[in-house]
Amino acid sequence: MKKGLIILAAVMLLSAALAGCFGSAGRADAPDSETETGGAVEPYNVVISVFYVGTVPKDLELVEEAINKITVDAIDCTVTLLPISASEASAKFSLWVSNGEKIDLMSSFPLDLGTCIANNSVVQLDDLLSEHAPYISSLDKRYLGSKYNGGIYGIPVMQRTYGAVGGIVVRNDIMKEVGLNYTEEDIVDYEDLDAMFALVHEKYPEMITYGFGGTLLGTAAGYFIPVESFSVAGMGAGVLMNGGVDTTEIVNLFETDEYREYLDWMRRWNQAGYISPDAATTTDASEWLKAGRAFSSANSIAEPGASESSSQSCGRDVTVLYQQEPMVKSDTYSAAPWIIPITSERPEKALEFLDFMYESKEVANLIQYGIEGVHYDMTDEDMIIKLREDRAYTNLFGLYGNKMNVYMVAPNKNSVYEESAVFSERALERTSTAAGYRFVPENVTAELAAISNVMGEYIASLEYGFVDVDTVLPQFNQALKNAGIDKVIAENQKQFDEWLKTQE
Repeated sequence: MKKGLIILAAVMLLSAALAGCFGSAGRADAPDSETETGGAVEPYNVVISVFYVGTVPKDLELVEEAINKITVDAIDCTVTLLPISASEASAKFSLWVSNGEKIDLMSSFPLDLGTCIANNSVVQLDDLLSEHAPYISSLDKRYLGSKYNGGIYGIPVMQRTYGAVGGIVVRNDIMKEVGLNYTEEDIVDYEDLDAMFALVHEKYPEMITYGFGGTLLGTAAGYFIPVESFSVAGMGAGVLMNGGVDTTEIVNLFETDEYREYLDWMRRWNQAGYISPDAATTTDASEWLKAGRAFSSANSIAEPGASESSSQSCGRDVTVLYQQEPMVKSDTYSAAPWIIPITSERPEKALEFLDFMYESKEVANLIQYGIEGVHYDMTDEDMIIKLREDRAYTNLFGLYGNKMNVYMVAPNKNSVYEESAVFSERALERTSTAAGYRFVPENVTAELAAISNVMGEYIASLEYGFVDVDTVLPQFNQALKNAGIDKVIAENQKQFDEWLKTQE
């Protein structure tokens, strides 16, 4: 199996967004945004977020112009691609909503959508979908099945693969040197990785063995421990163990034996020198593998096509090793939903563009990869492209449209689409009891904010292995209790039990 360096690390770096989405400014009674110029009505301009890491893509406006050449005739609107640094997205969104600034579409991947809904920051879509999103409305209803208080507030990314799990990216050249021969089909556990790290560290003592680093405000334990976390940042609302496949009891992950085992391994690997001493403060962990400073890259997504995509991204021959069996969970059909902020002047027009982006292969690939012949070239294989080395447009976040319409980058093969279908069927065999359920945190937002603060204080030192587990873990759990984690879990269990009754 395979993996793409899909920036799950980036998601973990943004998990502090649990406290985000504050502000509930109502949508102003704005006039119709179609203005008259010389008697002609101008198309409505849809402002859509485009996340970036590092610097704003130089050719962003060029891509925007190419999209507008399509959308003006197709759906009578223009588009402004609003660049937002991924690390600042949560704070920016809160500020825009508070100030009533216009933004029409934004991916909620760096946000806590439940909190945004509780703060009246996003538009409910139920009454708009059938008329203004016919393509989305015609899709598998599972895409619209994850609701908040019975209402639809976001449209999830249509994934190519369902059931993706945690994985670790490893360099094939070093694996070969130390005599290891894992394949993408293998699932590695702590013992496998420990033996692997020992061999690599002995041969390359100056290299970062376990490429695990960066600001860590929420737990990364889910890459090792199969849990159903209800899409709550930091797992602060409790989890179902074993991915929720065979249980409906929500527990505090941080009090489980499995979490203790995870911390013991992190501590062991830190003391063995496998984890960087700068892990908690570094800002460039995502570049370690590419720069040749690390043997591996932690906290990645394992799915068909991932190894090839990762090799292309980091410029090295790598394999993504699975750490769990694929499974379907509550967020499987609700990944990074697109939302219409309450400050949109014409929500129905914003939804029309979103619908068009999901249906149009051309528009989705323009946003994802830029312009054919300028930023990438087609290969001899259908749906497979080669990115140009001198391209002035990059988009690291696969958030746009129907992923079955979005190209894959060589060295991927066209067979990845068929492999993805097989993988998804395999994942369906391990389906969480909470698949389709959404926790609404409206009654415990203060507690979740307090829990997020506690995690910010303890998680990095514990999970990077810098502190004694026997001493600090009890302190961490007591601080979580003081912050109200038991109350949050009880509220989640209550809502979950009520939802389960509707599924009988």
